[in-house]
Amino acid sequence: MLGVSTGNMIPGIPTRLLKRLIEIGLREAFDEFYQLFEDFPKVRSGRQLIQPFAEWDKVARRYSHDEIIALIKALTVWERDWPNVGWGSTSPVIPLYRYLLESARDDLTELRDWVIAHTKNFYLPFGGRYRPASLSEYHDLVAQDEARRRAREQAEDLALAARRAARKKRQGEQQQARLHRRQTRAVLIESLRHLSPAERLEHIIADTKRSVSFYPSEWAVLDSATIQTLPSQLRLATIQRLADRRTGIWKRLRVQLERNA
Repeated sequence: MLGVSTGNMIPGIPTRLLKRLIEIGLREAFDEFYQLFEDFPKVRSGRQLIQPFAEWDKVARRYSHDEIIALIKALTVWERDWPNVGWGSTSPVIPLYRYLLESARDDLTELRDWVIAHTKNFYLPFGGRYRPASLSEYHDLVAQDEARRRAREQAEDLALAARRAARKKRQGEQQQARLHRRQTRAVLIESLRHLSPAERLEHIIADTKRSVSFYPSEWAVLDSATIQTLPSQLRLATIQRLADRRTGIWKRLRVQLERNA
């Protein structure tokens, strides 16, 4: 027997309408919606049923477990079958279903599966990605999500730490490599300082493993007298070695040698 109440529990929603919806849901006589909207034409769009959760909680407290299930079924089909009734996350099914989860603590697998099978609203029945059939299942789902979130965060933290460690190692190796190159260069340059300009130039031209810019730029500055004393073979080899120089001190040396060839 339907719960008894007087007046409207929610402003704009006649109690008689709720009772008719429950009757339709109990018998799953959804073809009676046509007559329902003849009797209640102002609610056809369903806008009046968009109410705060607390209001639907008050409604749920006035009816039995089976009546709430019937109301949920009727509301589910109403939204599905009537145009322009897109309740989405504001569907009254959501607070009613949550009320059942929290109050009855029953296994609602059958109701949940029924709603999912009869709705186009992906928020139903719970209001989000969770579709629990009991309060304990809901808490399990939340706990599983939280555990996955923590695992993802831990994996991300470990991956970040690994990237930072690898970057630090790479930077350290690069720094050591630069230091080694500087030390190697300093030793080599020092070993060549005692040579004459011509001897140094001969070494630079013969060193095809390194760019000429590896060597001190002042070693490319030769006066005319020194240039005149360079062997012709060394002059030619130097000109060829510096052929790709487009600017700078080594280009000027090549131009000097070409003029004095």
